[in-house]
Amino acid sequence: MTYYQQVLQDDEKLLVACRQHWIVFGGVMTMLVVSVGLFILAGAFAGAPLLQLLLDYAGDLGLVLTAVNFVVALAGWLTTEIAVTDRRVLYKRGLFSRRTVEMNISKVETVDVVQGPLGLLLNFGDVIVRGTGGSFEPLRHVAAPLPLRNAILAG
Repeated sequence: MTYYQQVLQDDEKLLVACRQHWIVFGGVMTMLVVSVGLFILAGAFAGAPLLQLLLDYAGDLGLVLTAVNFVVALAGWLTTEIAVTDRRVLYKRGLFSRRTVEMNISKVETVDVVQGPLGLLLNFGDVIVRGTGGSFEPLRHVAAPLPLRNAILAG
């Protein structure tokens, strides 16, 4: 059961629920490509055994760091929930400890969506919810940020 399903009140209606975009794994994919490139480069230096050995070790270290980064990114992606109801905006993140932020819809002043060229192409971006007396931390790498923004402003 998701966090927002647990905290939804009886007469509260869910407008939209979303996740982070798969782009949060971009750093992991880059590290994997670099590690494989190091192995390919090591094969090209078959005549220089010391250099080949160093490149192999660098590739091994890269794969270990890639695996660690993947686990961290996956845990963050799986445990981040963003939901908008007719009364509030909910944000939850965390696996071993939980961080939640809620803001009443009536307290929302502005909602900013920040998308770079890659975000426009792949449909992801950062959503910044500003309310009276404070604001959310930026919701980073939100998949389909415009429907989230529209739901917040319509609520």
